[in-house]
Amino acid sequence: MVPVGHRGIELSSMEELFRFAEAVSMSQLCPPGFSKTDIFLIIQNGLEVGMSPMAALSSTYIVNKRATIFGDMPLALVRQSGLLEDYKQEYSGTPYNDDYTCTVTTMRRNTKTPITVSYSVKNAKTARLWGKEGAWTSTPDRMLLYRARGFCLKDNFPDVLRGCSIGELNDEVPSGFENAKPATVLNSVRAQIPQRQADPEPLPEAEAKAEEQPAPPPEPPRKRSHQKKPAPAPAPEDMAHVEAEDVLFSQEAGTDQDPIKPNDLAVQVVTLLHNAGIPEKVFISWLKEIGCASNDVQSIQHVKDKFLKDTVNNWPANLEVLTVYQANLEKPHA
Repeated sequence: MVPVGHRGIELSSMEELFRFAEAVSMSQLCPPGFSKTDIFLIIQNGLEVGMSPMAALSSTYIVNKRATIFGDMPLALVRQSGLLEDYKQEYSGTPYNDDYTCTVTTMRRNTKTPITVSYSVKNAKTARLWGKEGAWTSTPDRMLLYRARGFCLKDNFPDVLRGCSIGELNDEVPSGFENAKPATVLNSVRAQIPQRQADPEPLPEAEAKAEEQPAPPPEPPRKRSHQKKPAPAPAPEDMAHVEAEDVLFSQEAGTDQDPIKPNDLAVQVVTLLHNAGIPEKVFISWLKEIGCASNDVQSIQHVKDKFLKDTVNNWPANLEVLTVYQANLEKPHA
């Protein structure tokens, strides 16, 4: 039994934390591209700096294999620590000219000198951030504040942040979960998909008359059976990998009377791939490349249901892309 307090469940062991991470990975609240292990470590990192499990998941992503917090979370952690005695933020200069500046000042408790950091439009231009697509275009004032505040908090409260990277200070990635890889077709693959050719130009009148032929008489309608021919089932050896997902705590996974059944979506995807002649390893490789599966995913059964559902619902388009992707993989490399 995991106790529930006034602020939610109270995790008290590594086993309970991993069980919680497993539950999150199967929910719609799972951050894009996070595996169970990612969730486990993100929560652990959050606990070390004072965040609750769900707060850690909603305010942390991974950049260059480092836990990165963003938004108002750095300031919230500093306020929560009790070490912040005074905080001030202000703008100066002509809006959106080079001298437009945001200045943040923090005073740490039991110290005599405050720390002040300013960040201007000119600084943003030097860092090639000003006018960058995304938050720097839609909310430039806020981004100036985040830069000034982030640097100020890192300078004055490194012991509170404990080495956490701040998203708005990473020039190479956008803020928030915008950096997550979308589940879309890679441009390199999309460019190789055959495009619909334009309709041919009409022939001159003389050539058109020469090519006119009497239409053949219509064929009598054929009787069609209303029964659909079932798709052939995969061979037993092709289905060997479709097994129930591994569960660390087998005593809660099921009993002989109520065994775990293979995931229906996984079986559907395996069947579609088998009928199309696409190997499972090609499908898994494609998911990893477009960011819909982590590197530790080795079989379709361990792919998140939402990605399997998208695969089934958009199968004609996905099959076209997979066919091109498989052909690229099989090309001999020079």
